[in-house]
Amino acid sequence: MKQRGVLTSSFLFLLCSLASVVSFAETPVADDDATAEITEEANTPATPPPPRTEPTPFTSLQADLERQLADPLSEVIVIEQNDERFPAFYRDRETTEAKGALLIMADDTQHQRWPLVAEALRSQLPAYGWATLALPLPRPIEPAIPERTLPVLKLIKRKPADAPSEEAEATDEPTPSTDEAPSAPNAATTSEPNESEEKPPQTSDRAEKILALTNSALDELFKREAQRVVIVGIGSGATWAAGIAEAIQGEKNIRLMLINPMASADISAPNLQAVIPKLKLTTIELYSATPPSNRLAPNTFDAKQRLIAAKRNELNNYHQIRLPIVTTTSQGEAWLVRYTRGVLEKHIVAAERDKKKVTRKADPAPTTELRPGSAAPPTKDDAI
Repeated sequence: MKQRGVLTSSFLFLLCSLASVVSFAETPVADDDATAEITEEANTPATPPPPRTEPTPFTSLQADLERQLADPLSEVIVIEQNDERFPAFYRDRETTEAKGALLIMADDTQHQRWPLVAEALRSQLPAYGWATLALPLPRPIEPAIPERTLPVLKLIKRKPADAPSEEAEATDEPTPSTDEAPSAPNAATTSEPNESEEKPPQTSDRAEKILALTNSALDELFKREAQRVVIVGIGSGATWAAGIAEAIQGEKNIRLMLINPMASADISAPNLQAVIPKLKLTTIELYSATPPSNRLAPNTFDAKQRLIAAKRNELNNYHQIRLPIVTTTSQGEAWLVRYTRGVLEKHIVAAERDKKKVTRKADPAPTTELRPGSAAPPTKDDAI
């Protein structure tokens, strides 16, 4: 019985195998027309990919600021220059008395509404009578990274495996020649640079762009009847603010405020240390003495050098004030706004008000000689 069951199961397995072979043989074969269509599709040239579009992070950032971060109390003033759009955020004063306007220029690594310092001054000083305009700066053009070059390798001959020892080389006997060719040096490393192919010097027109943007922003503020304009530079923006103020200080009614000034990485940026002695307008510098590891907070040495340059050139309108370290953080935002308001009120508003006070002129000395004890000559008040 067991043998009969084994035979039955083997017979069923063979039937199933034959059935699968027959079904595979009866599968319909594709006709010639379908094969031709497939061949034509394979031979059809593929559509070329669209051209690559280079990303523009600066333009995208300005568009996002203009679209998403516009608050109801701010007005977006678009300054167009050479097919570029620079949205500046204007906020009018919130008090009856108008103190003036602040033109805020942020650091190169920040935008015009950076949360620290720039946005705090822009959004909170209007409550104290100051209109604010946050101006964007073009992208900085930093020095190009130099090309990597390797030292020129000399041609070194390899010694064959059966080369004689050093003692044999010391003798006068000639060494047997071998058929092995010397190793060829790498052409990339042995080729000397071609001095005739000099690259053009790197240039930057950022200084001209910032000057044009600043003039357009100042014209807009003066059109809105700003009594006085203070250019406020933050970080490396202070270097640009100082350079622009030095260039137009005799043309427009402006003042200058520098907050944690530092050098700019742009190749066309002015030298702040060289600009300070040329400033003849009222200048206020606020700096925080922190370790030099913090990029936006220069150390005390740089501030001391600027103060010495101002004193050496008798700049009586240059006021330098040290700030606590907390002012560069979000915890010191309210303190910085109040202190900045007080500095502006003291060194700009009150100082200019005192200069405008006209003192009463003294009566001229009498022209007639009087003897001791004689009556004084009549004055204009007595005649009236």
